[in-house]
Amino acid sequence: MKARRIAIPCVLLAALAAIAVPLGALEVTNGMVRLTLHEGIGRFSLAGLGQASGASFTPLLVAQDPRSSMVSILVSDRVIRLGESSDFLEAVEKTATGALFTWTSKQIVVTETFSFIGAPGSDVASGVRVDLQVTNVSEQDLAVAVRYLFDTWLGEASSVHFRTDTVAGLTRELTVTKDERPAYWVSPLADNAEGFGFQCMLSGEGVTVPDRVVFANWKRLSDSAWSYTTSAARTFSQAPYSMNDSAVGQYYDSRPIPRGESVTVTLALGRASPSGLTLQTAATAVAAAAAPGATTAAETTAVEAPAVEAPVETTPVEAPAVEEPAEPTPALDPVTEARTDLASINELLRKIERLLADGSALTAEELAALEHSIAALKERSALYGTGRE
Repeated sequence: MKARRIAIPCVLLAALAAIAVPLGALEVTNGMVRLTLHEGIGRFSLAGLGQASGASFTPLLVAQDPRSSMVSILVSDRVIRLGESSDFLEAVEKTATGALFTWTSKQIVVTETFSFIGAPGSDVASGVRVDLQVTNVSEQDLAVAVRYLFDTWLGEASSVHFRTDTVAGLTRELTVTKDERPAYWVSPLADNAEGFGFQCMLSGEGVTVPDRVVFANWKRLSDSAWSYTTSAARTFSQAPYSMNDSAVGQYYDSRPIPRGESVTVTLALGRASPSGLTLQTAATAVAAAAAPGATTAAETTAVEAPAVEAPVETTPVEAPAVEEPAEPTPALDPVTEARTDLASINELLRKIERLLADGSALTAEELAALEHSIAALKERSALYGTGRE
């Protein structure tokens, strides 16, 4: 009975995968780094250029499915994966110094701003500055925590998944606290003479120091609701399906946000450099284009690079108007409709995951409800030209 229950959701998941079509992506290239914002799923990808003549861009994070790296926020004991919640309206746009995501809900507005940066003393971009700003637009005070999950891969071909300025190689799970943090961590490309890798700064002027950095198996980190406790006895594998699969979780503990104010977490990450990365904006001109098959993001006028200042900023913001449910709903534009459908798919996937984790037999009513939801989504998928048979 249990085997039958597991097989049924797998069929449903396959049906969902067939209709879950990304809206598109905005690619912005500067110097030795390429930034991609994936519209509709709220994820970003980074790729770095090698030193050798004729070198191509190499993904710095897992590229097969950009959803495996993510940013989550914890608001009033509720975990929200940005890009997956139907409570938020998502927007993506190019800026003069990079690109940004915006997520808007009745309670909070979140912006994730990307600006190109480089190594100290260099005008060539090799990384990005990420400013995640959470603004409280509700009528009450809030507290918000942040977690970044990076799905790394460059070191998985060797025994050394990570290195820091204090540790030559990490081969097992590890938690680093705020007081004992290294200056940075690197996911190094295996057997690469030029030291290519993905680097994340944990200190430096303007960088928000994480309260905890966790090096662990990706599935264990991804499946954890929020916190995860490491064990030195565990490697970066979880049998039977998540073998030699490493990731990093960076935790920024809960910060109070009075109504009308905001808090900002700032990161510096990109192509590894012996001297690290600085938050100074790179001078190289920005070239942007929509990825193949992607929608075109709205461009903005010139914007100055975000100032390096204390993490907490006061930014009065008016709460977005809330329509009464009884009032007629205006027609949505195609992009908004697609975002709504993707949010519905994400919620349905989470429901299936909860049913799988429950361990009990799937009832006829549950199966009928799932099939009805998928049938409705498949019907709506005809609105999108995917080119699939």
